[in-house]
Amino acid sequence: MRGIHADLDLAALGYPIQAVVNVRLGSHNRDHVASFHKILATVPGALRILHVGGEDDYLIHVAVSSTQQLRDLVLEHINVHPVVRHTETQLVFEEIPGASVL
Repeated sequence: MRGIHADLDLAALGYPIQAVVNVRLGSHNRDHVASFHKILATVPGALRILHVGGEDDYLIHVAVSSTQQLRDLVLEHINVHPVVRHTETQLVFEEIPGASVL
């Protein structure tokens, strides 16, 4: 076990909108990726950041207070990085817990 887990009601805390932002990079140069990682650590509302293989390079699960805040998050904190080639935002309608491995 690596820590303590709390299951928060994000909507009750003022963050009723969740989304996953898919990010594709234009370059996979080690320095560019390291620079992007530093930016990712500062994205407000980021719940989980996954560095993945496949067509997309990152999946960023976020919680925000409004669709305007979601738009601003993508425009001001993700798309501004010069290595980002493409983003696609998917709204989360429902989160269904999995069975887990334990």
